[in-house]
Amino acid sequence: MIQQLSLLITESIANIRLDKALAHHSEIRTRSRAQKLLETGSVMLQGKPVKPSRLTVLGEEYSISLPKYSKEIEPYDFPLNIHFEDEHLIVVNKPSGLVVHPAEGHENDTLVNALLHHTKSLSMGFHEKRPGIVHRLDKDTSGLLVIAKDDRTHEHLAKQFRDRTVQRLYHALIVGVPKNTSGQISNMIGRDPGNRKKFSIVKTNGKLSTTNYKILQSFRKYASLVELKLHTGRTHQIRVHMSSLGHPVMADPLYGPRRYDKLLNSRFIADAVAGFPGIALHARTLGFIHPFTSKALQFEVSEPEYFLHLKKLLETLS
Repeated sequence: MIQQLSLLITESIANIRLDKALAHHSEIRTRSRAQKLLETGSVMLQGKPVKPSRLTVLGEEYSISLPKYSKEIEPYDFPLNIHFEDEHLIVVNKPSGLVVHPAEGHENDTLVNALLHHTKSLSMGFHEKRPGIVHRLDKDTSGLLVIAKDDRTHEHLAKQFRDRTVQRLYHALIVGVPKNTSGQISNMIGRDPGNRKKFSIVKTNGKLSTTNYKILQSFRKYASLVELKLHTGRTHQIRVHMSSLGHPVMADPLYGPRRYDKLLNSRFIADAVAGFPGIALHARTLGFIHPFTSKALQFEVSEPEYFLHLKKLLETLS
């Protein structure tokens, strides 16, 4: 749903950059949100989109198309595993299999739908079908997410993600054992030209992506438990990076091997991987600064039982 607004340029906001002027609007409030609206062509003057750097002129009237909650989003009665909640934000432990926000094929059974069943206080952000969503996890990845209840909180958290000050640590079970016990992977990731569902390392038209890894435990030569620290947050970043090392995340249907029996030297454990409900990747630690209290918050949640069960099975490899 789109809300139509207008901004009349008065003396107090004349002769300044348009993005600064828009930030004075009670429904916009921040310059970064104003810039996002301008970048997406949501601000018009006489029917034409305008640039953020345009200087305002007294008496001009701008029309603004502001996304609001889509009426098509239905609440979903799904039990949320909430680790923290106050009037500004929620920290949830997302289970594997739950899509974060509505998309084709998942219009009414996502985390957003479940959040709307839990509370009506969610930030708008910049997308009408993603209220509250500051960052995402893949459908089949489990772990911690922070949700914003108001736009000021959303903007503050989004800036922390942009500035790369948010602490994000993941645990993953991967195929094989990397040569080095720790390291950093840094390259450009973009859409895979051969498969639009995948991403890959590219030389052009990609985004810089950096991941640190550390081996926590190895299971002979067959598999490893690794800790991964994100410096950037690209789609499928960890999955692409570990696959590029030749050690894909286990049970990953996009980037992993088709068969595990020979790789693990065990048909029994290979069957357990085949029945794994998701991929063996878990967002274990999340740390950030609370936008209103300025208190440093850090949350940690253990891997789900099926992840720990597979780890125990791998410990039996000989």
